[in-house]
Amino acid sequence: MKQEHVAARLLRALSGKTQEQMAEAIGADRSLIAQFELGLVAPSRDHLKRMAQATGVTLADVDDLLKMVETFQMPRRRLGPSTEDLLADLIEKLRAPLDAARRRLLALPRPDRPPRAEDRDEAEDQWSRLRELSEEMWPVVVRVAAEFHTWALCERVCEESAQEASRDLERATALARLAREIADRVRGPEGWRHRVQGYAAAHEANVLLAAGQLEAAETGLREARTLWSSGIDPGGLLDPGRLLRFEAALGWSQGSGDAQDTVRAPRP
Repeated sequence: MKQEHVAARLLRALSGKTQEQMAEAIGADRSLIAQFELGLVAPSRDHLKRMAQATGVTLADVDDLLKMVETFQMPRRRLGPSTEDLLADLIEKLRAPLDAARRRLLALPRPDRPPRAEDRDEAEDQWSRLRELSEEMWPVVVRVAAEFHTWALCERVCEESAQEASRDLERATALARLAREIADRVRGPEGWRHRVQGYAAAHEANVLLAAGQLEAAETGLREARTLWSSGIDPGGLLDPGRLLRFEAALGWSQGSGDAQDTVRAPRP
């Protein structure tokens, strides 16, 4: 088998992709990837370049890989390096570029896509991982990990805050602040981001209302209303009645002097 075929196999193995996934990544038919790996068709330089990009390495890394493959195929000399030594050398040479590629990929912003109701399924998994951490770690993780910058996770955390507002004010406050951290990092059109930020701000105000800080709650709800009204939600994903109920609870509390009528939100 020629070195180009072996390089194609190694690149796909390093990427962790299936043949179908690699084919999609480089814009080729799945059968072509299989032919590369079986030695039936020689991958072109362009094919190897695109496979390298899909793996997260450079074309120079591919050249080094091809040289090492060629070394593997040379007849062994009695005092020459063993296959194990060459393999260890290969792994060590690729370790740094692959680790660098992984860090670059983690730092990249997630591609924008229209918000969907199905995003809530992913948010459940994200929240299950976050809630295992301490409250102090929540904002730290959210600030550095782009995967948590989603509207659905913000909504999920807002729900938790609303549920805790009548039971544990400290936890409700931490959750509301976390929701705001997430909302401020949600990607997408400005109007959509304003709508999500308004939703989160309303839950911050609800915690203030539960704490009896009526003036601060009123200020917070005013900010939430401004953000919400300047935003858009074409898919109708966020509950428009949530902010109205918070405002009604504030009005009732101001009239009665009782700030315990906070809103506990049903699951969306």
